[in-house]
Amino acid sequence: MHADLDSFYASVEQRDDPSLRDKPIAVGGGVVLAASYEAKAFGVRTAMSGGTARRLCPNLIEVSPRFGAYTEASKRVFEIFHDTSPIVEAMSIDEAFIDVAGLWRIAGTPTEIATALRRRVADDVGLPISVGVARTKFLAKVASAVSKPNGLLVVEPDGELDFLHPLPVQRLWGVGNVTATKLHERGLHTVADVASMSPEALVAIDVNSGSTSKGKNFEETIFQANMEAAKELARQLRLRDLGGLVVVDFIDMRNSKHVREVERQVKTAMKRDKAKVDISRISRFGLMQISRQKMGSPIESGNYKVCEHCRGRGTVRSVETQALFYFRRIHAGASRRQVTQISCRFPLDVAEYLLNNKRYELIELEEKYQTRVVVTADPSLKPSEHEITFHKAEKEEPPQKQA
Repeated sequence: MHADLDSFYASVEQRDDPSLRDKPIAVGGGVVLAASYEAKAFGVRTAMSGGTARRLCPNLIEVSPRFGAYTEASKRVFEIFHDTSPIVEAMSIDEAFIDVAGLWRIAGTPTEIATALRRRVADDVGLPISVGVARTKFLAKVASAVSKPNGLLVVEPDGELDFLHPLPVQRLWGVGNVTATKLHERGLHTVADVASMSPEALVAIDVNSGSTSKGKNFEETIFQANMEAAKELARQLRLRDLGGLVVVDFIDMRNSKHVREVERQVKTAMKRDKAKVDISRISRFGLMQISRQKMGSPIESGNYKVCEHCRGRGTVRSVETQALFYFRRIHAGASRRQVTQISCRFPLDVAEYLLNNKRYELIELEEKYQTRVVVTADPSLKPSEHEITFHKAEKEEPPQKQA
């Protein structure tokens, strides 16, 4: 089963301050770290800027985060998780997968275990929690999201399709706003719509960035994807000045008329190429061979410069690697004498990683070196940009000697 605390930071604030209950609140300053369900009703969401949140909800109450309180609450909740089952897989500070498959003899059915867990969290910690119970992690995660706020949803093995198919595609774990928009443009609004599509049509949607045809059938969608690929193919061959034998694997098309159209599209697009080319027909396996003479210095070298973020490598550090690098710098600075506060400004994803995944380590660092670490998320920062400032205690001036 999957257990997820509801609007965790905001719920802790409402628990500790009764005057905030049933009111729209947002935890954070420049960026919303968490919003109560009363605030979410106005459209306020996590990672939204404070200005946007205030425009959406004029009566919004902004609360400064208290990470110590959140850490303490998380520890108490996870103690209940580990009391419930020996197999707990933490996903973040406020959610976890809990394996209860082998506990029915000593603790009851999964439904009874989930009910008892929710009751303990409410009574002992005073926080609302939503739980989804299912055969797989994926289904349990979806079920807990559907059950929010403060609910319990059990998906029986023989009712999995009946549960999933009516859901909007946004409910699928991993489907964000961008992917949902692409699916909606093709008339795919529910899980059942996606399940009815062939794998080839889904691949066509995935590899093309939203500009393929909004055709009514799968063959038309695949055809339009291949037509766009044909145009882009010719452009990339010229841009990169690729020479030799190039083999292109188009998505299989059943309609021979569509195959001929794609072939013509490739030949038309290649007419702008000054290099000598020889183009074969598309085989029954969807393969086309293009033999091209290399012209010389690629156009790319004159039109592009080395990326300032990856420095030409084509990759940048992962969020975890960046966060750990900055954490080591914070630790090294805190170990110096007379550092009373460390102010950090990081990109949003790096700040979220540190505050969620390294919160305990930051607290231990603060206690060990008697300093304060302030991490601020700035969405305007680029991946490689950051700011770490070490504030030292002011030296007291020695008393002046009297004449």
